[in-house]
Amino acid sequence: MCPYLARAILQLYGESPVLDPMAGVRTTLIEAVLLGMDAVGVEYERKFVDQANKN
Repeated sequence: MCPYLARAILQLYGESPVLDPMAGVRTTLIEAVLLGMDAVGVEYERKFVDQANKN
């Protein structure tokens, strides 16, 4: 997801804590934390976890 879109959605509808059940490369989680929210993500696909760890 585009970081700008994730941030806009969080600003409009987000409440802390944020749960992202398909965290992918953590875009939503990163934006939530930058907005001062607590955030937790879950990802099943190892390739996304590896890529997210580079973020």
